[in-house]
Amino acid sequence: MTTCSKWCWKPSLRLLAPVLIACMVPGWLQAGESSIPASAFGAELLNGDWQFELTGEFCVLRQTISGYGEARFLRQGDAPPVFELLALRPHFNGETIDLRSRAPDWHPAYPEESRLAQVVGADNGDLHLDGAVVLQMLLQLREGRQLLFDQTLTQLLPTRVVVALSPLHFRSVYAKLADCGAQQAAYIRQSRLAALKQRAESKVWFDVDSARLLPDSQARLDEVVRLLREELAESEPWVRRIEIAGHTDSTGTRDHNEGLSRRRAQAVADYLAAAGINGEWIEVHYHADRRPVASNDDARGRQQNRRTQVRLLGADARQLADLSHPRAIQVN
Repeated sequence: MTTCSKWCWKPSLRLLAPVLIACMVPGWLQAGESSIPASAFGAELLNGDWQFELTGEFCVLRQTISGYGEARFLRQGDAPPVFELLALRPHFNGETIDLRSRAPDWHPAYPEESRLAQVVGADNGDLHLDGAVVLQMLLQLREGRQLLFDQTLTQLLPTRVVVALSPLHFRSVYAKLADCGAQQAAYIRQSRLAALKQRAESKVWFDVDSARLLPDSQARLDEVVRLLREELAESEPWVRRIEIAGHTDSTGTRDHNEGLSRRRAQAVADYLAAAGINGEWIEVHYHADRRPVASNDDARGRQQNRRTQVRLLGADARQLADLSHPRAIQVN
């Protein structure tokens, strides 16, 4: 990548003032194009690259511009795309910027060049565009043309700032931006499954010898319900079964613990059903004190054994939380 952001200073004895002379001019800034010295940024045609990134909110196509910052197209779902040119430090000012497209020398239309629009940058040097001009920019890049942002700065000595975007590899990633709605839907679903896994490792609590859900337990289950509703609304939901198992510590008689573990498991099942989860998906089991996970010889161990587990199972009966080492939501 060749830039021309540095200047050579040459003293003039006749004018007694510094004269700016551009050090290097990249190939895409044609000689003779202007007599005004230019500070140029942009990738050489064969070195530029566009990268696709999917976040929770946006589909993003970005190109890094060495010494300047980055250019990026953003799209949210099926909404129209927007464009941002972000500078590490201000170069453009709030005056008019010429936006042009140029066919490079290997393009069949070379040396065709056309002005797409005149746009206005922000005072901090960034540029934000939307609407028809962004669609024009996307079309030009898809057709293999460069984009040039060109502004003449009217300071003590007039200078130009030119930023060029390369079309290299743009066509290969553009389809992902065009299909952003489907891309984001897949991303959101994967995020939801990850969140369900995280919730499957959480704990909510019962009071000792009680089957009444505490407010904190309800809040944790509410988040699980929200995620389950979204997943079960899919045409082919991953979660196919919700297994609820009640447990107790060894305090009390076996008959008492049997009934307590059943009531605790049923309280969770009833809460899920009341929140809109189809009862056909729910299986209730209760094991009293027969399956401890810690020693019943001390208070801490007994607390761990007083639990109700909610396991989210897929179509293949594997647990969502951890396919090799099953874990569960524990409602203690």
